[in-house]
Amino acid sequence: KAVLNEKLLFIKEHLPDKPQVSVTYFIQDNKKSGGAYKTSTGYIKKFQEYERRLIMSDDCSIPIDAIIAIHGELFAY
Repeated sequence: KAVLNEKLLFIKEHLPDKPQVSVTYFIQDNKKSGGAYKTSTGYIKKFQEYERRLIMSDDCSIPIDAIIAIHGELFAY
């Protein structure tokens, strides 16, 4: 969790640079128990702190609390 928070802070600080990232997150299935993991790749267009969401370049809206991993060339960890 601490590593994810560090990566989110880094992304927030470098948002104008449009860092290319892959974000893996969990989508809850509303019809049954469980869900699926999904990965969205691109740059982060918006960081909505109050709504706790990331908006990707393809307009994919990702809840921050559902994020499992963030990968990108910017991160050495």
